[in-house]
Amino acid sequence: MPMIEFLLFQSQDMGQLFGALSGVGFIVWIAALVFGILLSILWLFVPFAIFGIKPRLDQMNESLRILCEWEKFKFEQLGKAESGQGESATTGAPNDEPAP
Repeated sequence: MPMIEFLLFQSQDMGQLFGALSGVGFIVWIAALVFGILLSILWLFVPFAIFGIKPRLDQMNESLRILCEWEKFKFEQLGKAESGQGESATTGAPNDEPAP
């Protein structure tokens, strides 16, 4: 008999637990609904925001391209200076002529 009473006591506790969670569950469902609505709104507006900053992204891309070309040019000049060709690294004068 004690085993049956134990099971009945557990089932009453489980019923109270699920009854208490129904209020929390409702709050969770409302929060999920609000989150879904906000996500939907963002899903609609984010592409337009990206198109709005596209000119700035293009300008940054062009600046990076110019910087990369400048670094490549300087790297080539450094290679020529180390091999003895081209201009002197310190004076800018050709290496075969004496510096003034």
